[in-house]
Amino acid sequence: MTTATDRGGEASRQFSPAPSLVALGIGLAVGILTHHSQFEGLLLLEQLLAPVGQVWLSALQMTVLPLIITNLVTAILANAQSSIFGRAGVGSLLLFVTYLVAGGAFAIVAGGLVIGQIPVSDDATAGFSQLSGSASRLAPDGSQGLDLGSWLVSLVPTNPFQAMAEGHLLPVLLFVIAFAAAAARVSVDNRQTLYRFFAGASEAMMVLVHWVLKATPVGVLALALTVASGVGADAVTALVQYLVLICGHLLLFTALLYPASALIGGI
Repeated sequence: MTTATDRGGEASRQFSPAPSLVALGIGLAVGILTHHSQFEGLLLLEQLLAPVGQVWLSALQMTVLPLIITNLVTAILANAQSSIFGRAGVGSLLLFVTYLVAGGAFAIVAGGLVIGQIPVSDDATAGFSQLSGSASRLAPDGSQGLDLGSWLVSLVPTNPFQAMAEGHLLPVLLFVIAFAAAAARVSVDNRQTLYRFFAGASEAMMVLVHWVLKATPVGVLALALTVASGVGADAVTALVQYLVLICGHLLLFTALLYPASALIGGI
């Protein structure tokens, strides 16, 4: 039986970034032309494509949480008889969390130094802010402040389904891990039933992800046109700056992992 990993690898091999890059260029070019010309036909095209980009983006976000949940449960149940919860498993988890925290701290420090030197116009800020609605729904409310006690309490959701609906990823993952660990301790027949259910759901989600990815050029074109129509040529500048910043951070942090592997891991 084909596994979710096999389907994911097959989908990634079939997905080519070239059409999406072409669509990105076309969307930016048409959007910039719309921004400067205010031609009625181009403005109508932008109005028609704006919902298409948002629908594609929502569809992409829709698949994230179910895919993570089904794959995580399947992976834990598949290794129910191994030492995934033993010393090696706990050590791997702690190492993973340590690298995540280190990467976040590195991004905050290095990013803060670089972002302050990047000029951003008021028009670009206002244009990109119009597209931040979907992201703001997933972001925590900063007005509540940072309270360690409240944060620890929030990690155990009183209603897991509400946490899923609100996009609170960390509490959901902790609940899923606890559920999968408990499911790994039930009888073999029931464990196999749960495994087959989540494995089937994982494969179905991979098919759905593949469908969404096939529509990537259309979604990218619509989003790029919408952004460039509101921001103008600054959209290209901001995109290039963003790509350089992200790629530079990833490359530099990856380079820092080599001495860490040599000093800590002895490799």
